[in-house]
Parts: sequence; structure tokens; C-alpha cells
Amino acid sequence: MLKKLFGYEWKAFWKVPTLIAVTFLVMSLLASAMFIMPEWTNEYTLINLLKMLFFSFYYMAIIGLNFFLLVWIALRFYKNLYTDEGYLMHTLPVTPHQLILSKLFVSGIWEIIYSIILCIGIGNIFLFVFISSDMQAINWQDVMRGIGTLITEFEQSFGCSILVTCLTVGLYLFMSLVFSIMVIYASISLGQLCKKHRVIGAIIVYLISTVIMQVVVSIIFFMNALPSLNSSSNVTMASIFGPSIYLIILFEVVIFLLCYFVSYYMMNRKLNLE
Repeated sequence: MLKKLFGYEWKAFWKVPTLIAVTFLVMSLLASAMFIMPEWTNEYTLINLLKMLFFSFYYMAIIGLNFFLLVWIALRFYKNLYTDEGYLMHTLPVTPHQLILSKLFVSGIWEIIYSIILCIGIGNIFLFVFISSDMQAINWQDVMRGIGTLITEFEQSFGCSILVTCLTVGLYLFMSLVFSIMVIYASISLGQLCKKHRVIGAIIVYLISTVIMQVVVSIIFFMNALPSLNSSSNVTMASIFGPSIYLIILFEVVIFLLCYFVSYYMMNRKLNLE
């Protein structure tokens, strides 16, 4: 049954994120093309003004890309489980666990897709600039030598291999991704305790919980970073950030499980549909 729920959620979910993603990719192509146009350096004020406006809008689109997805995730969860649609969903022969997991899987996949699209959109500009440059004038041996030197200096500064750093950052980003989704689910579920203003209640719960968690994360970071900064021994980036990142990941795992339990409990024991 979980597979069928996953398929149903995917069909209901994919259209809006796909439209936003395609629009963003088209914008990234236009931004790349405009960046390498010869007219970029001309003296026509109107053309330069239009380009500046376009790049400002593109920059805002980069910032807002993940925000739009989180809003859509929240709307889907609320509409499908706590409005009229909820009467149908909660009468199906499925458990609250299956309902939560099906939505979490679909939302998580789209978060990963959007992260990849964001990297492609930003990297696309650098690629166009690189292609448009005089490639014959590039000394590729110097480029490769520079990359090797950069990796060596990076490992010396961080005190660990670049592979370990990438894996740690990847784990942190993945945990932050699913953690943010689960916080939204729990906030919407707790918002149902407000009989008349459920949406406002969910927003208030989300804002308060986000502020509290940001404060806790900041405390964890500074409590672990300060001893290393005050130490007279050889200090590396790994000694400063390493313990903090692992503790923050552990903190997010605990909050993720707590939010999952809250969402399950509200559906199983405190369900109050509109």
C-alpha cells in the first residue's frame, strides 16, 4: 500500500515543482547567454539596465527556488491530510506511518532534484563563460597544477582529506533536507490544535520552533568552536567545525524523530479535520 500512496502522491505533487524547475533552467540559459553577449560591455544604458534587472531577478530566483518548494510541500501536506481530502485519505486502509512516509519520500526526492537543478543553474553560467573564453590561450598543465595545489592547501587547512569533508558536508546537507521537511509536517500537525485559525497556528509554531532550533545550533557551534580557537596548539578547520557539525547532525536526527512522533500522534490520536 505504501507503494500505491507513493505513486498517488508523486502524480499529485510533480506538476508545480516541474514548472518552477523548467522556468528556472530556462532563466539560467538566458542568463548565461546574456552574460557572454558582446553587447555586455556596450555603452547603451537601457540594455545594461535590462541586463542588471534580469540578473537581479535571477539571483532572487536562486534564493527563492527552495522556498517555493517548501511552500508547496507544506500546502500538499495540509490540503491532503487536514482538509476535505483528509476525510478520504484517513479512511483508506493505511496507517499514519504510511501517509507520512509516502509524503516524506516524495518531498525528499524533489528536494534532492531541486538541489541538483540549483547546482546546474549556477554552474551553467560558469560553463558558458569558460566556453566563450579563448581556450587556446589556457595552459592546461598550469590549471591541473593549480587544482592539485588547491586540494593540498584545502586538506592542510581543514586537517582532513577532501573526501571525508565532502562526505561529512553531504551527510549534513541531507539530514538538514529531511529535517526541514519533518519540521514543516510537525508544525502543520500542531497547528490543528487551533480550531479557528489552523494555518496561522501552524505558521506560528513553525516560526517559533525554527528560531529556537537556530539558537540551539548556534550554541552548539560556539561551545565547540571556542575551545579550539582559544587553544595555543595547531588549530585546523576540522578541529573548529568538525565536532560542531557532528553534534548538529545528531541534534537534527533527534528533532527529526521528535517531529515524526508529533505528526504521527496528531494523526492517530488528535485528528481534527475541517
